[in-house]
Amino acid sequence: MRIILLRHGDAVGSTGKFHGWIDNPLTSKGAKEASDLSEEIRQYNPSMIISSPMSRTMDSARIISEKLGIPMQANKALMPLNLGDYDGQLVDKHLNQVRTHFSNPNKKFPNGETVNHWAQSRFIPFFNKHVFSKDPGTIAMMTHGRNIILAKADIAKGNNLDYDKTMLLDNKQSTEHGGYAVATPNSFEIKTPKSVSAGQS
Repeated sequence: MRIILLRHGDAVGSTGKFHGWIDNPLTSKGAKEASDLSEEIRQYNPSMIISSPMSRTMDSARIISEKLGIPMQANKALMPLNLGDYDGQLVDKHLNQVRTHFSNPNKKFPNGETVNHWAQSRFIPFFNKHVFSKDPGTIAMMTHGRNIILAKADIAKGNNLDYDKTMLLDNKQSTEHGGYAVATPNSFEIKTPKSVSAGQS
């Protein structure tokens, strides 16, 4: 199966901060980014869109669902990593502490979760069930920047629960807000790259 991995549009109060589980809606800019994204991915003819249940992703998915005339549903597997006490905090101030948890993926974020729980108990099993299925179709998944990098790290290791942990630490590209990547069982390409500091959402 082909998966179109979508990143939500710009969200309220998120500039320079870890988004995480802070549940802010889209800005007007974010709504336009989602609308533009719907036209960009029309070429892939997705049959449905599955979204993280966060407001910024559901708002984005709803716009795309309406524009393309495809059904949508929510699934918690597509939620971002729960950074706990770092959610909503300034990236510049706390990036090194957050990176420590990526270097120690079984170390739990204070009042959050471990990197491995997010990756191996939530996102990867759900993503792999779809991307490695025999279905020749295409679906879209509306998710978060770090989840898209995780999908790339997962594809690099094949159909199991493992992932290339160096990509989460050292990968210098994610997607723009309102950007996307295309994944198949044997390939992964970020179509709207943006250079970001490692460890940012």
